[in-house]
Amino acid sequence: MVQGQIVRCVGGLYAIECGQHVISCRARGKFRWEGVTPLVGDRVELTVLPDGFGRIENILPRDNAFVRPPVANIDALVMVAAGITPRTDPFLADKMAVTAELVGASFALCVNKMDIAEHEPLCRALALAGYPVFRTSAVTGEGLTQLGGFLSGKLAAFTGNSGVGKSTLLSALCPGLNLAAGEISEKLGRGRHTTRHVEIHTLPGGARVADTPGFSVFETGRDVMPQDMGALFPEFRPYLGNCRFAGCLHVGVKGCAVGEALEQGRIAPSRFESYRRLLDEAKGRNPWDV
Repeated sequence: MVQGQIVRCVGGLYAIECGQHVISCRARGKFRWEGVTPLVGDRVELTVLPDGFGRIENILPRDNAFVRPPVANIDALVMVAAGITPRTDPFLADKMAVTAELVGASFALCVNKMDIAEHEPLCRALALAGYPVFRTSAVTGEGLTQLGGFLSGKLAAFTGNSGVGKSTLLSALCPGLNLAAGEISEKLGRGRHTTRHVEIHTLPGGARVADTPGFSVFETGRDVMPQDMGALFPEFRPYLGNCRFAGCLHVGVKGCAVGEALEQGRIAPSRFESYRRLLDEAKGRNPWDV
């Protein structure tokens, strides 16, 4: 058997990169019976058949995995945002950042279309939280060198609303890809899906990026308990454990160190509001639901 990594899946046919070669494979029937689905990004063992096609025999242990879109072993999650239609909701960006924290991936914000409009409040809030922020334009080339430097040596996934320019940005980073770019619906104010499947592209310099359909959120299939939510906000961490009351959830409690940091401008109000919303979502969960 040989080892490789799944770089594309369409209609149950997997393209697996093995060194300099890409082999088309089907998965063994055992995966269906075991309820396991090979994902783009999976490292696998395969058998090469006499006709040149392959068969996936085993999936090697994953570093992480997402349910939606189906992708695994991501080093970094890059939220591609825009300050013009479709304008990115800061809560969506914060939820993506929490998702990355939950699976142990790096997170970065990339505000695209800077030749048309800025999104400074979102940039400032995530920069204050300690995340890398890139301001880019696929049209003028602004920020592409800096973004490429961040991606170097990583397997990253681009995510964000349809229409923010993920495919156009990838094509600018890797001339020759010529990925289809979608139009913006004037009636709905959002982009039309052009990417139909997850596919890993190798950029000049060796960076690898998974282009994903325009999902509004990544899903890990894992829930977070209320008492664990604060640790998923990096700007909260210096203050955790310093509150007056043990088990503090940092919402309207006197003597809360996180609340004091918010008042002193060390935590962005929009980030704290996102924390409150995610905390409300988590409060109905029980430990046995995770």
